[in-house]
Amino acid sequence: MAAVGGLVYCELGTMIPVSGADVTYLKKIYGPLPGFLSVWLIHFLLGGMRRAIGVLGFSKYFWSLFYESPETEVNWWVSKLVALTVLYIIVALVTFKPTLILKCIVFFTTAKFAAMIIIIIAGFVYLGKGHTENISVGLKEPILMLRVGRRM
Repeated sequence: MAAVGGLVYCELGTMIPVSGADVTYLKKIYGPLPGFLSVWLIHFLLGGMRRAIGVLGFSKYFWSLFYESPETEVNWWVSKLVALTVLYIIVALVTFKPTLILKCIVFFTTAKFAAMIIIIIAGFVYLGKGHTENISVGLKEPILMLRVGRRM
């Protein structure tokens, strides 16, 4: 699916050699109003939902730092207050210090890649020490259920 999307954008980029991504293509093909409405929908409605879901997830995992049991329920209002505070901090930083946000993005992306490399190397070291009991058996039955928001 992603490859087809990439090919579509390659084709559009060669046919309409103007910068501006989706907005430019939609304005050129359908006119200014559908181009504006699609960008408004994508960035404000869907983008806002994506950010809201992200800060709500952050709020849930934030409380797991303070409570040992994952089943501990935090007050609904307190959890939403933490999520709203994080969202306002992000909006304030983007508005008043955009260069700081870019530095944070670079830092956290680098930290994620470093953590992935450390985990991969540690896994190979663990396998190299002879701990192959989990991979020698394989899966006896397929895993059909994803557990979201809970520790296994």
